[in-house]
Amino acid sequence: MQEKDPIEELLEEDEAAHTEAAEQTGTDGIQSGEEITEPSPEEEIAKLKEKILKISADHENHIKRLIRENDERIKYANQTLLTRFLPVLDNFDLALAHIESAGTEDSAAKNSTIGGLAEGVALTRKQLLDTLEKAGLQQIPVKAGDPFDPLIHEGIMLANNPELPDNSVVLLVQNGYRLSERILRSAKVQVNKLN
Repeated sequence: MQEKDPIEELLEEDEAAHTEAAEQTGTDGIQSGEEITEPSPEEEIAKLKEKILKISADHENHIKRLIRENDERIKYANQTLLTRFLPVLDNFDLALAHIESAGTEDSAAKNSTIGGLAEGVALTRKQLLDTLEKAGLQQIPVKAGDPFDPLIHEGIMLANNPELPDNSVVLLVQNGYRLSERILRSAKVQVNKLN
């Protein structure tokens, strides 16, 4: 099906409107001594130019909206992939925490082995995190004393610490991440509640 030229459409609409108006008024609508005046060619041209400008503006707005939607789609294209990698980062964090807690035992050989393993895991985690950051992943920064923000934090435990303000973060339990402005996972935290 071939699309009509917008100018032809406007002319047809205008002609149809004139025909419809003439049919509705008929001879009954005309009083004696009244003349039916048709718009001058200049007036017709002005009306058509106005309609063309409106169509042009609508077209430009449509193009801008499509570009904006496409940019948004590209910006968040990695969301599913990055979300799937978050448990891998969590496992690295757990491994490092276990290695650090095991390193407190007495044994020079054990500490040496654990130290090498800890360094390898830490470097692998850093490499993975650097790669994910290049794809747009950002870790949500959290430290003790930060005000609890339900938009970026998920409170999973309560504490009563008089040294910290009420409704503030006491401890980061699990890191949170975002992709640009979109939260992929809230940071899981312990929240201070004073009586």
